[in-house]
Amino acid sequence: MGKNENISPFSAAMTIVGAVIGAGFASGEEIWAFFGRFGITSLLFVLPLFALLFAFVILAFKSQAKNSLELGQKLFGKYSLIYELLFVFCCFCLLSGMIAGMRVLCKSMPLLYVFAICFVGVLLFFGITGVIKTNVLVLPVLILFLSGVCFFELASIKTFEFDFEFCSLAKIFGFGFLYAAFNSVCSLPVVLPVGEKCKHKCCAAAIACSAVCCLFVLLLLTIIFCLKEKTTMPILQICFEKNRILGLVCIVILLFATITTIFSCGLEIVDFAYKYVKNRAFCVVFVMFLSSLFSIFGFDRIVAFVYPVLGGLGVVVFIMIAVLVFRQKRKCNK
Repeated sequence: MGKNENISPFSAAMTIVGAVIGAGFASGEEIWAFFGRFGITSLLFVLPLFALLFAFVILAFKSQAKNSLELGQKLFGKYSLIYELLFVFCCFCLLSGMIAGMRVLCKSMPLLYVFAICFVGVLLFFGITGVIKTNVLVLPVLILFLSGVCFFELASIKTFEFDFEFCSLAKIFGFGFLYAAFNSVCSLPVVLPVGEKCKHKCCAAAIACSAVCCLFVLLLLTIIFCLKEKTTMPILQICFEKNRILGLVCIVILLFATITTIFSCGLEIVDFAYKYVKNRAFCVVFVMFLSSLFSIFGFDRIVAFVYPVLGGLGVVVFIMIAVLVFRQKRKCNK
């Protein structure tokens, strides 16, 4: 795939979903962190979530930035380095969290963990082109498997018992907006270069990726509230309760979901490091080694700390991109 070659809306949507599926949907821990306290009432936010995700992807496409570092320069000017450092730090923490989650998945299969780390390193070395090709093949399988598990589990539940405690809609929409901003800012490292390759069909790509994300949120929220006890990875628990083979397949599926998100976070850090150290292979090895060390803090702790911070950063970036696009449009109309 050439550097300037256009891609289809399907390829664009799969690449964007791949950027967030590991951090925002696959395990269920992320959804619990934002919505778990509100019970079934939080399902009311699914449609607004679609609108927010769609709006962010469109705005990111229209910002005309080729990558998130260039976007930082457009948004913050001479103060862009502060934004870059904060964003890279958050991406590093998220990358470490994803590696910690990958270690949890592969605790009984260390060779699989080593393979996954090496595979991510190769993707990071070749950049966005390699991940587009990978996601087009892998993401449809991930989506079908995870959706299928959720649908079959819901179909097997004879009675649904939900807590219908009244929750402030303002709080639900507040945390929901943070969730949308979190996933949006996580996807920036791939949304912007993908937008360059899908200029004429960006609306279709934005609709497709937003719809897939909202479907996962709807299914996982329902599954989580059906389970009697909170668990870090509900999909994995459901699969192992069915049978061990299905559980092992689920481990591989979730591993690839995590890998696609690790790429998005790692790409941002590697590109930032490459500005100062002109050896991409060294940057990839150093970033993966350092984030693997940091991952000892554990998946749950990193999620609890980093996700709200990334959500807050996402809100700021969301608003500033909207202002940037508005100014660009007004300038063109003059």
